[in-house]
Amino acid sequence: MKILMVVSAMVIVLSSCGSTQLEVSECKSTNWEQKGLKDGASGVDVLEFNNYVAACETENVVPDKEAYYSGFQDGLVTYCTYDNGVELGKRSGKYYMACKDYKDFGTGYAKGVDIFIEERERREVEKLTRPTVEMGKAVAIPGPAR
Repeated sequence: MKILMVVSAMVIVLSSCGSTQLEVSECKSTNWEQKGLKDGASGVDVLEFNNYVAACETENVVPDKEAYYSGFQDGLVTYCTYDNGVELGKRSGKYYMACKDYKDFGTGYAKGVDIFIEERERREVEKLTRPTVEMGKAVAIPGPAR
């Protein structure tokens, strides 16, 4: 069960890497509820809808805002999980607050940010404690005074 959750989270995270660009030719044929569902499930910023409106203006097509937002809300149910929150936080990813009503997502995001900070601090400590190389020679770092 846990593997299924991890795989699901990875699929959603990877799918959010895809482009949300909309070809002008798609304006007339797009099912706006399905587009909203896909965007919501991918963690796309809801304001992306404004870009769709702008793209479709050249075709004199007005995207169906109600259908898009309905689908978007349904998609958030898939996206706004604890596991996705952790993954986004670990990447120090942008959080658009779309999941503000999903407590588990926020808890996971906070956990992920903690992991991100711990890893960053660990790398910094490793840099400071690693022997440095000067002109091809290892330079010893003095220890504490005794």
